[in-house]
Amino acid sequence: MRLVTAADQLSLFEPEGPEALALLRKHLADAERYAKQVVQFEALCMPGAARLAQAEADAAMARANVVAIFLDLEREAGL
Repeated sequence: MRLVTAADQLSLFEPEGPEALALLRKHLADAERYAKQVVQFEALCMPGAARLAQAEADAAMARANVVAIFLDLEREAGL
């Protein structure tokens, strides 16, 4: 019996084009929502909450960048 490696598992979770596009939109919407929360928390003088919301916004944008790169590579490969 052969063990399944992380590289083998990656193909199981790779989204198709339309799924990846929906995922990109979700991550961008999440980043925007968190960015709005940052403004609200800063206006309410809640710096800790603002920092947490900023961290979430940054993480969502990083995830969006990964999916955007994936879509670009797919497009360049003609998939």
